[in-house]
Amino acid sequence: MESIRLRLLTVMAAASFVNAQTPAPTTPAPAKPAAEAPKQAPTTLKKVNYVRPISAGGTFGFLALVPVGEGSFVSATNVLSRNDETKSKGSPIGFGGLVQVALPKKFAVAATYMIHASKLETTKNTIEGIDNPFTTADERKISDVKENSSIKYRDFGILIRRYDKDHTKQGVRVFVEGGPSFRAVQSIRTTRTTTILGVSTNDNKPIDKKVQNLTRGWTGGIGVQYNDDFGFRVVPEFRYTRWMDKTFDKDSYNSRKNQFEVILSITF
Repeated sequence: MESIRLRLLTVMAAASFVNAQTPAPTTPAPAKPAAEAPKQAPTTLKKVNYVRPISAGGTFGFLALVPVGEGSFVSATNVLSRNDETKSKGSPIGFGGLVQVALPKKFAVAATYMIHASKLETTKNTIEGIDNPFTTADERKISDVKENSSIKYRDFGILIRRYDKDHTKQGVRVFVEGGPSFRAVQSIRTTRTTTILGVSTNDNKPIDKKVQNLTRGWTGGIGVQYNDDFGFRVVPEFRYTRWMDKTFDKDSYNSRKNQFEVILSITF
């Protein structure tokens, strides 16, 4: 009996020793909250000007009709008769340039410059005096004149343009334009051969013109602007100009007042 009690005490002492050596369970510490990511400032997209504040480039034009048209002049009296005829020649192609400045909203102003040329071939037949029917000789003075003239014009325009899109909106844009135009004669070169009674003489006196310095007019047009990936702008357009005066308006020389032109500009 005593031995059994001794054994129970031994077992209880061993159990107490084991419990004392075993660490008590610990409660895990709460996890720290994750640090918040730093806030980024909102991204501001830079606006692209598809109609640049200032742009410039070259211009090529094609006239439906050259500036001076064909004409004729006939005059006859008892002592003088005259018959003049002018034929219009030359290329309808012109060239020049432009500078455009963007205005607020959808507007812009363009300063344009074009050079055009004309060639004229004129014949003049003049008969002076009276032929005596009682003689075999012809007492009248008969003269024939042949002229070849080359004329260069300089056309200037100040055109206000309105686009169908804002300058910062992407895509093809259409515009209408209008404003005053001015035409000045840059040069006149004439070669003339005059034949009187079978004797010919030559001279280089320029042909006469009515307006010496400047012709005024009004221009209206419509065009389209295409933007490519290299920063160039391709701008085809159609312009109509009504000239208020005629550069040439004498005898058979007759300048046209209505001008129709197709234009192609390449700007940057």
